[in-house]
Amino acid sequence: MKGIFGRRLKERRELKGLRQEDLAQAINSTKSTISQYESGKREPDLSNLAIIASQLSTTTDWLLGLTDDPEISSKPSLDDDIDLDNIRIAAHDEGSEPIIEEEESKLKKLIREVIMEVREERRKEEEEKKLGENNDR
Repeated sequence: MKGIFGRRLKERRELKGLRQEDLAQAINSTKSTISQYESGKREPDLSNLAIIASQLSTTTDWLLGLTDDPEISSKPSLDDDIDLDNIRIAAHDEGSEPIIEEEESKLKKLIREVIMEVREERRKEEEEKKLGENNDR
């Protein structure tokens, strides 16, 4: 991560016309810290990584080298993809009370957590597979 993160950080910072000082101020840090990020001598913590991505109008995935597209996707959020209509119908068909807003919110949260967990497991499996392929060479 260090090499690609530092290169991409510098590339995007310069593209946005920001100095190291400007970015440092945005994350309440120093120019030296930004310089160390860019040189690969240091890595940001998660909260600073998120702020850096936001300041540079890009994604953490791109900064970390997980994707080649630096642009923020306009795809709907995971919450937009969660449709509870079938669950409402099933609950109603069983004669229970309709799902209220609080229950819907909790259901979406649980579904989101499961989806994220499955995606993380899949990502880890893909990483392990790639490592296995690289070790076989």
